[in-house]
Amino acid sequence: MARYRCPTCESQFIRRSRHPHRQDWLLSCLHLFPFRCQICRRRFLHFIGRLLISRKPDTGQDHREYYRLSAQIPVNFTGDKMMGDGCVTDLTVQGCLVQTQVPVNLGSVLSLTLFTSDHDIPIDVAKAIIRHKTRKVFGVEFLHLHPQQEKSLRLRMRIIMAGASRP
Repeated sequence: MARYRCPTCESQFIRRSRHPHRQDWLLSCLHLFPFRCQICRRRFLHFIGRLLISRKPDTGQDHREYYRLSAQIPVNFTGDKMMGDGCVTDLTVQGCLVQTQVPVNLGSVLSLTLFTSDHDIPIDVAKAIIRHKTRKVFGVEFLHLHPQQEKSLRLRMRIIMAGASRP
């Protein structure tokens, strides 16, 4: 998808989106497909001259709305009578996967601080909720980020994506 760009932020990191509405299915007949920017989260339609996407049954592809970026980012978290630290191993603009030794509860609301590098200001997630967990890993959805923190997160993701796209 590198040849297409987000009309808002000009990012080339876009992904085909789902067809949640009936009009999306109708527009796909005209070769207009929904895409979502992985940086600014904008959903937009783009014309594809011929059908490039297979209509075969699910072949095990990842159907998430956002790419999961591999990362190794130290993180501290607090909330619901718990606090701890860990490492973010997957990151999206909507959440992350945290490895930790600290036991957590499903549905707990947390605040997170991601230490992206030694010389950058940490990214503070004001409110996040634990959506799934295993023994040493839990996944959170970001519920509230201050605008400046969201901007910092998007910048960090753009840097990670640019580094991952190099050969």
